Amino acid sequence: MGRDWATGQAAAHWLLNRRMFKALLFGFLAVLLLVACSSFYSDAASFSQLQEAFGGHKHDAASPLLEPSVVDAQPDASHIPEPPPTDEPGPEPIIETPPGKPLGHAPLEKPIPNKPKEHPGQTEHKENRPSIHKPPEQLAPNPEYTRPEYLTVENPQETDKFAFLLWLSESPSAEEENEKWDANKYFVATRILLWQLLHDPDTKASEDIDIIVMCGPKVSEAHKRRLRMDGAMVYSVDIPHTPNDKWLVPLFDRWIDCFGKLHAWELEEYSRIVVLDGDILLQVPLDGIFHDPGAVLMRSKPEPRKDDEPELPDEYLFCTFEELDQGQHDWPASDKSRAHGYFNGGFFMLKPSRKMYDYYLGIMDIKDRFPAIFMEQAMLNYAHRWDGPMPWREINGGWNYKWTQDGDLDGGAISIHEKWWDLLGDGRSKKIGQFAMSKKAKAEGFWQAQRELLEQ
Repeated sequence: MGRDWATGQAAAHWLLNRRMFKALLFGFLAVLLLVACSSFYSDAASFSQLQEAFGGHKHDAASPLLEPSVVDAQPDASHIPEPPPTDEPGPEPIIETPPGKPLGHAPLEKPIPNKPKEHPGQTEHKENRPSIHKPPEQLAPNPEYTRPEYLTVENPQETDKFAFLLWLSESPSAEEENEKWDANKYFVATRILLWQLLHDPDTKASEDIDIIVMCGPKVSEAHKRRLRMDGAMVYSVDIPHTPNDKWLVPLFDRWIDCFGKLHAWELEEYSRIVVLDGDILLQVPLDGIFHDPGAVLMRSKPEPRKDDEPELPDEYLFCTFEELDQGQHDWPASDKSRAHGYFNGGFFMLKPSRKMYDYYLGIMDIKDRFPAIFMEQAMLNYAHRWDGPMPWREINGGWNYKWTQDGDLDGGAISIHEKWWDLLGDGRSKKIGQFAMSKKAKAEGFWQAQRELLEQ
């Protein structure tokens, strides 16, 4: 017993002496660190030099910080280091939405901010905003292909309220929440694009850009609820009709409701809306499209309109890019690879205007004024034909590519217009198919996390 006590006492003295030694050692190191810091501070001419030395960011009145969104704004990933890995990440609780009120940008879980990937068209946006992306410079117009002249509005008085609008025509009947959500490929594609715009750190839009899904009358209530839970502002619309529109018969039955897109022109609270078909995939954020040099307000030309057509709006904005021909094309695609003066109705930018909406309905009421089989795409191409009074204006074709090739992804295409289910067959690029399926897999992982949170 006495021997054990003596041994314990000796051990205690040894531990005490060791702690005293550590304290002296740490004190000596602290003095050295203090001397080094004092020397560094004495050499710095100003606080701004210290910021630059540590990689900090200056802030002044000339570059205000981005105002946070009203609903659960996300932090700027470029100014927040990635947290260390942890075994218990624990997503934040689900944000409940009052009945009838869209969820908007509030995510169901906040992903850890990631550093943006390098991209050929990446540029730094002003006012401390996150980096925006631009497509690489496109080729100069071929003089063999004439372009129209435009009448630009001088000093337009506009606000910067923007929105991406995804169009969904129909979905299968799914009134019960436990039905399979992958029964309709276009619904799944729309959800993938919605996830990219709202949640994917590589592609999500700025918090001050609204994300809308406009649903035709054949979209089920269960699917609209799911889109709201995914984070969309869901607008249910009918299909506009005119007294004499029975001649409008589409090439495919699934196009029958596509004139519902015209309701986008009624959302006059926005200064710019980019309308997207659901079967589009993003490589990087699309926000920069709102600042494309071609996205300017124009005046209608004074040429007399046709007697049977309605009155023209005084001003308009309609911009997109020429449709790519199916087949091989170079990068960037030249005029010879495009349908001159013709655009695809699945990707365009507009300025909402009720008067423009009424003008379109007037065109729809005139039998055989445009090829009915291509529905709203043909009507818009006629209304904004290059030899007409309201010609559509070009933006950079690199914002979106169709009939995608490997060189389009490598070259820096911002987005591609591709159906992921069509990329799995023979003859399609494996690289593009893998890109599409990787986005689908990541979205499905996000949705699975949502379901698990709801089940808790």
